[in-house]
Amino acid sequence: MTKRPRDGRTADTGPDTSRPTKKPSLPDDLALWHHTARSITPLKKAKARVPEVGAPGEAKPKPQPTPVGTTAPKVQPQAHAPKTPPPAPRAALPKAPPPLVPIERRKHRRIARGHVEIDARLDLHGLRQADAERRLRTFLLRARADGLRTVLIITGKGTERDTDDHHAAMERSARGVLRRSVPLWLEAPELRDCVAGIAPAHIRHGGSGALYIHLRKVRTR
Repeated sequence: MTKRPRDGRTADTGPDTSRPTKKPSLPDDLALWHHTARSITPLKKAKARVPEVGAPGEAKPKPQPTPVGTTAPKVQPQAHAPKTPPPAPRAALPKAPPPLVPIERRKHRRIARGHVEIDARLDLHGLRQADAERRLRTFLLRARADGLRTVLIITGKGTERDTDDHHAAMERSARGVLRRSVPLWLEAPELRDCVAGIAPAHIRHGGSGALYIHLRKVRTR
């Protein structure tokens, strides 16, 4: 509390300490500051680090420098697998010869009645099987080449009868073998391509001991 004097003047209580007093700079201090400021080199600002794109914390490995005097190993190119050659075209299978079929009934009757002339005959009596087969094949192929259509093959009935004549019995047995074998020989591919039909002969032409054979026409190109 300030005491007021009796004469109405305010008493001097000393310097006012409520506001700081700025100390004037001395000329020597100012020169020293300018000298110090000129001798200071400013530091470079650190570049801002840009984070790498990718998974956080995943750092790419730095490439290792190749030592001097060594060369990087050459990468061998992968050998191409050999190309599989395309499959060879299948060879055309030979055409199967037509099956051996009986002569149609109408034509069979005409041959038996003599309305169709028999172009040639072959008698196989007294021949062994090998000779008979060879003669039959040669005869049929030649007849077809000559343009013949209807031929007669005589084999013999070969009926077994009781007899004391051994030679006669052997002859009849051989005829029976030929009668059974001729249809089998006609199944050969070479003859099946030649023969169009087969049928037993009429009694006037030998009956069961002979066969009618109808030949195919020669193919013209």
